Amino acid sequence: MESYAMALVDMIGAKLEGFKSRMEDKLRALFIEFRIGRSPCLAKSQQGESSERPPETDEQATDSTQPYMRMDFPRWEEGDPTGWLSRTECYFRYHQTPKTSMVNIAANLIEP
Repeated sequence: MESYAMALVDMIGAKLEGFKSRMEDKLRALFIEFRIGRSPCLAKSQQGESSERPPETDEQATDSTQPYMRMDFPRWEEGDPTGWLSRTECYFRYHQTPKTSMVNIAANLIEP
């Protein structure tokens, strides 16, 4: 009976180690994704999910303690115009930028 319990403990320990390893790998991949500047909403839009911020409720609009994620204007990367356009569209949706202002903002924020 004792050997069965020890074998069970070893098996559970091995499963936990495997789970821990997979979680660490996923976390590492997320950090890399954020480090290279891929926005979370770009990943969602590629999966077909809505990338727009949900509308604010009255409670959220008056509560300044709600967390706010800062989203910087995407940097241009040579050879990837489609990806850059997707990231800029995501940026403008997130900040609820009027269409009439998008070109002026992009022209001022893009690096020469």
